[in-house]
Amino acid sequence: MKHATAISQLETHASNCENNAAIQEREGEHESAATNRSNAADYRQAIEALKAEWHHCCTLATGCSGM
Repeated sequence: MKHATAISQLETHASNCENNAAIQEREGEHESAATNRSNAADYRQAIEALKAEWHHCCTLATGCSGM
């Protein structure tokens, strides 16, 4: 369950960064937008790593229902 909670929180943060980046671009804050896009990409990478780890753990455990 810890993985699911972490993934959900990272998804929220990634989406917030993406939304903020779009707003910042419109406002001409290009450096801030780039930072937010980079942060979002990092969150997405962490999400994929957690999903892979979770899947690996689930395949080793009995009775795992997956994601």
